[in-house]
Amino acid sequence: MDLERDIVPAEEKLINEYGFLKQEVNFVMRYNPKFIVLDSKESGINVLKSFFVDKKGFQFDTVRTLVVRYPYVLSKTEEEFIRFFEIMKAQGISDEEAMRCLLEIPKLISRKDLEKNIKEI
Repeated sequence: MDLERDIVPAEEKLINEYGFLKQEVNFVMRYNPKFIVLDSKESGINVLKSFFVDKKGFQFDTVRTLVVRYPYVLSKTEEEFIRFFEIMKAQGISDEEAMRCLLEIPKLISRKDLEKNIKEI
């Protein structure tokens, strides 16, 4: 990967198109260096945008906040997000409330035993 040819244009796209601040890009890159690569079809910012904005109707600012609070969310797949919202819906939690929970406790998406322990939450 070339700095001038690949990294700089990708960083500019994150700032100009997605609205990230340079400091946010730098912060997230410390935890998830692949963040700068926008072409992943299975995980990354494009998957988050597709799922949360295009399919669920959330504002991208909400997604950006989630990424900055919990950079590891970029490694999650759409299937993991679908499963999270299904588990929450089965407990009578709306998509909006589930997203609020995810913003407050982002590690919820990483809980393998979320379904079993949902009552504690």
